[in-house]
Amino acid sequence: MKLRAVGIVLIFAIVLASPFLVAIGRGEAFKGAPNIDKQLVLPEGTKCSNTYDADYMVANHPNILKEEREKAVREGIRDKTNSLKHCFDCHTDKAKFCDTCHTSMGVKPGCFAEAGGCHFAPTSKKSSD
Repeated sequence: MKLRAVGIVLIFAIVLASPFLVAIGRGEAFKGAPNIDKQLVLPEGTKCSNTYDADYMVANHPNILKEEREKAVREGIRDKTNSLKHCFDCHTDKAKFCDTCHTSMGVKPGCFAEAGGCHFAPTSKKSSD
């Protein structure tokens, strides 16, 4: 009877650990986060005027955007400094900037219309000749 219980626990443990074991087999378990600095590129001649430094923004922009959303929607305070419009002043192409990082990190934010959200993002600002 004890042997059967041990077998059941062992099978349960293997099933529970299987995603991690598969990741180890693929060599993906310990590779860490992708190098964000090489992925997030501003257009030439653009100087970003974030209130915060880049490392802080990478880690905390979801919370900052949520706080700003609450101010705008619930309190009627619309501050351009931390709005999405301000973000897109520098980060002009959502596909090249936002989506590159979100895809590599496995994140699917629901902010934009294609994900069922409220916002529309610029595709690319092209200079007119």
